[in-house]
Amino acid sequence: MADIIYLPIEDAARYENVPYHTIYRKITRSPESYVTKHEPAPNGGKERVLVALTSLSVKAQRAYNASLAPAKNDSDAETDGQTPPWYVNGDYQAYIENNRDHHNKAIHLCQQIKLYLEQIDDIPYSEKKPVAIAIAKNNGMSVESFYLKVRRYNEALKWAAIQEQKDGRSYYFYTALALCPEPREKNKFPSLSPQMKAFIKSKWFSKEFAQNQSTIQMLYELLEQESEKKKWVIPTYDTVWRYVRWLMKQYNSEHYLAANGVREWKRNKMLKGRRDLKALAVNEVHMGDVHTFDCWVQITRPNGRIAAIKPCLAGWMDVRSRCLTGWVICDMPNQQIMKESLRRVIYEKTNPAFPFSGVPKFLQIDNGKEYTAKDLTGRERSVRVSFDSDTEGFYRSIGIQDDWRSLPYQPWSKAEIERFFRTICDSFTRWLPSYVGTLTGSKTTSKIKKDVKKLLESGKLITLEEFNVLFEKWLEERYHNRKHNGLKEQDETWKTPLEVYLNAERYEQPAPPMEYTIFSMMKADIATVRTTGISRFNQHYLAPELSAYIDQKVKIRYNPDDIATLHVYDLETNEKICEAVCQELLPYGAVSERTMAKVQKHVRMQNKQYSDVRANLRELLEAYGDEGMPNLESENVVVGPTMKDGSPDVVSIPRDEKYRKERAAARKDEFEKTSSRKKKQPIENDYYQKRAIAALEKLKNIQ
Repeated sequence: MADIIYLPIEDAARYENVPYHTIYRKITRSPESYVTKHEPAPNGGKERVLVALTSLSVKAQRAYNASLAPAKNDSDAETDGQTPPWYVNGDYQAYIENNRDHHNKAIHLCQQIKLYLEQIDDIPYSEKKPVAIAIAKNNGMSVESFYLKVRRYNEALKWAAIQEQKDGRSYYFYTALALCPEPREKNKFPSLSPQMKAFIKSKWFSKEFAQNQSTIQMLYELLEQESEKKKWVIPTYDTVWRYVRWLMKQYNSEHYLAANGVREWKRNKMLKGRRDLKALAVNEVHMGDVHTFDCWVQITRPNGRIAAIKPCLAGWMDVRSRCLTGWVICDMPNQQIMKESLRRVIYEKTNPAFPFSGVPKFLQIDNGKEYTAKDLTGRERSVRVSFDSDTEGFYRSIGIQDDWRSLPYQPWSKAEIERFFRTICDSFTRWLPSYVGTLTGSKTTSKIKKDVKKLLESGKLITLEEFNVLFEKWLEERYHNRKHNGLKEQDETWKTPLEVYLNAERYEQPAPPMEYTIFSMMKADIATVRTTGISRFNQHYLAPELSAYIDQKVKIRYNPDDIATLHVYDLETNEKICEAVCQELLPYGAVSERTMAKVQKHVRMQNKQYSDVRANLRELLEAYGDEGMPNLESENVVVGPTMKDGSPDVVSIPRDEKYRKERAAARKDEFEKTSSRKKKQPIENDYYQKRAIAALEKLKNIQ
């Protein structure tokens, strides 16, 4: 006879899955039903009571045997022919969440089965079935179904013991899950073979099929044709429809990429991060872009013709505060417009509602050629980032440290100013009678048809200047002084753009003198000096100093808004030669008194040129044999915020050597002229003083 196994009461209670005091009271009340023995406690004291394993229930004995078996993983159980039930490896949390009613009923039934198993241990076999029938009747099931539930309950206890032995955690909740209906397998589509599924995927997600917005009906027709070739059993249309809808839920982003391309996928489906804009200081980063207003205005061309245009806004936004600090509204933006818009950023405005000034530290610019011209950045447009500290362009010449270029076709990299443009469309442009709908709208309904030509002819279009007044009023009343959701999400202390601009920490960089900025804004070009001067803009520019450069190339700089003068520089040394002035045409034929002055001025210039050339020639001839060389050195319609005249009180010192040399020479000339006037003044005073004394002497003699 095998040895009897005795267990401590606490272990017996664990295998019976009841509290310690429950099993202890059972042994005390019915000692004849349990085989027990006593043994001294290891540490002394009261004797320990041990209970025989055979006195416990079958459930407890199975649990004990399972605890003695070596731990098996799920693959071992399957090898032994015991496939783990669904709740062992399934997502039981998701099942409970989606089937809460079934789970609650299973918990209630689980408690009754537990009581049933405890009752049948103390009663004869003949009385067990009536108890089972009563419980089954109370739960609305047959006794056979109840017995099936009991078997599942015991099986769950076994698997709970196996899992508990692996990690030491309790898995008693398996018992309730075992009594729940097993979840149905969804989205398996058994009527579709793996070959059919592969065919559907390859067609539905192909670039050509997706780009044409092909329908499920077209896909089903292709599947029918393929099924006839391959001798497949053709599934129903509803099955294919459900399968495609399920695929779209799982792979919507992949289908969007195939249908719309990488650019649109990045715009609408790619995950994007958020930037910590609160860490920036005011005037630290300015973001620039061009926006075309969705309305029409009228302008007067230089030739007097009135035309209708869609105005363009070339604006700069302070990223921290979201204030539009400077802007220009024009017909067609170019690099010269960008310079003008930046000039309106850095200098004070006459309108106190726009207290924006100062040079920003960095610029984040659009990828358009009007922003990335070499004249602005100091580098070729193909070079996105400059690593050369000597790189010079208009941006750096006025004190901006560096510029960053946004990636093409990725507007989210400058999301703040793009969102501002949408605000313009929603709360400003729509109020204008000439509004014609969103230019970049994806739907045809976004466009509004209007007879712009008729509006222009009837005088119902406002002028560009009137449009700028309305825009400035909107900025002052509706944008800069209203709460901004972006600032709220940014957790700013101040909620309006103007408040943030005025109160937040600031990057300070004074603007250079106004005259230097205007000098830097001049356009540069190469020209050839002819005997008639320099030809530009259908005009001829002359200066006596150009006589030494006839038939040579020179560098010129000019202000596009004032082409009366060209600043001429040596092409190699970059030294300034002169300022060539636009010449009027000389009269042809008989010369009248009115035109005589022009001819005389031109003759004087020719005589001076001849005199200078003779003097230079004389020096060259006399210098024969001398060491060294002789010294032959010679001397768009645009509207925007109005700026204050002159330079600000505090300016930054320009670094441009060319400008500094010109300013030094100008100051020297001015000083010499002033000194000569001061020297002449005492002589004139002395002359009049002597005449006055002589007159007084004559008066004395008369008396």
